[in-house]
Amino acid sequence: MLIKGILILLFIFSHEAQALCGSLNITNSPNSVSLNANINPKIQFNIYRTWSNGNCNYRVGVDRGSSSSYDRKLSNGAYVLDIDFSKNSSMNTILKDPANANNSNEYIDGRMSNRDTVNQHDFYTELTLDPNAPSGIYTDTFLIKAYLDFGIFLILSDTRNIQFTYQIPDQVSLSLVNTNAPFNPNDTTQDINFGSLYGGATRKMDVVVQSNSGYKIDITSTNNGKIKHIGHPSTIDYVFKANGQIKDLSASSSSPVTIATGTGNHPNDGFRVPLEFVIQSTVNKVSGEYKDYLTITVTSHL
Repeated sequence: MLIKGILILLFIFSHEAQALCGSLNITNSPNSVSLNANINPKIQFNIYRTWSNGNCNYRVGVDRGSSSSYDRKLSNGAYVLDIDFSKNSSMNTILKDPANANNSNEYIDGRMSNRDTVNQHDFYTELTLDPNAPSGIYTDTFLIKAYLDFGIFLILSDTRNIQFTYQIPDQVSLSLVNTNAPFNPNDTTQDINFGSLYGGATRKMDVVVQSNSGYKIDITSTNNGKIKHIGHPSTIDYVFKANGQIKDLSASSSSPVTIATGTGNHPNDGFRVPLEFVIQSTVNKVSGEYKDYLTITVTSHL
């Protein structure tokens, strides 16, 4: 029994000799990183030890942040973007808290020889963008964690916060298309041609909006809801409907009329607003060509 006890003491002493670090300090790490300029930045930091005698072994990694697993996220309310960390630029392994790591690929393995006091390290970041994600600031704060490595166990020595952010700006675009036609970013004008005018003549079209932050659609009529003879004061009324609801354009040349609003995210084919124009009575009207000019404006509307 005495011999066994001596062997155990020698074994423990051997591992203590490998971790003569004093304490470790994480230095020169950024407090915050914006990913808007680069979604794959390399993060650099230093490990400093308070003792310089003997060899020093340690491990460094990054925790889960606010995520419940190492499927890490940056959050904007209920919306998220995936973010990963790795010790290599190929991003083929996940960098973890060394206390949770399964193998040496999942943490940074550090060593200082006798008299060395500082090592520089880095890790890599990868943000996965989602074209359907709504606008806003996506963020989370993670801990860089440094452990003294005694071989058979680890002791946490220092941590540093690092906040990652990515901002998706408000984006909105408008398309004026034929009824049920898909969104086309290059189609922003429509010519509503009635041909020979008569009371009850009807034409239709759609407004399609893509937005990542909600929207508001306004319309103005140059002639305030009338088509006007191009060479005579004569006018003909028309009824204007948006989403099946009559909209009064009688003062719209100076005060735009809101025809639709929406919140949230409307990607891909977007949000569709059907428009309808119905010509009123043409009795006793001067013959000739009549016109009106409508301007449809869309703005982001949170």
